[in-house]
Amino acid sequence: MIDELNYTAADELRDGTAVTIRTIRKNDRAGLLTAFEHLDQESVYTRFFTYKRELTEMDLHELTEVNPKRVVALSSATADLFARRYWLNRQQVSVSPNAVPLEHFAPATTAEKAGSRAEFGLPLDSPVIAYVGALVAEKGVDIAIEALRAVV
Repeated sequence: MIDELNYTAADELRDGTAVTIRTIRKNDRAGLLTAFEHLDQESVYTRFFTYKRELTEMDLHELTEVNPKRVVALSSATADLFARRYWLNRQQVSVSPNAVPLEHFAPATTAEKAGSRAEFGLPLDSPVIAYVGALVAEKGVDIAIEALRAVV
């Protein structure tokens, strides 16, 4: 059984450089900040699913004070992805759906819809599809667009 809190492994990169892979620790904050400063924006986006210029105190806390025995995901699909990507036992990943207070998000009235369509120059009878979320591969937006081409 792997001890996730003290995991260490030696490996070698393709160019022959020896590396040590280990569980991140609280005292890795300074090294993490230094490494972040050397990332280009595309690397930052790949790692954080957003562009950011610096790591905040909250980022550092979330990155260095982790419990590798439990992970929380917002959906079953994301939980499955985490388990595969990070070599976790699926039982280590809990699902806690987004807690959106529905009372703050009532469906738009007919008048509100008409007003929004007028504001954006959309005909009243044309279909409108919206997506709210990160534009990352895991979300499958590209697949949805291709599927829409087949039915619209």
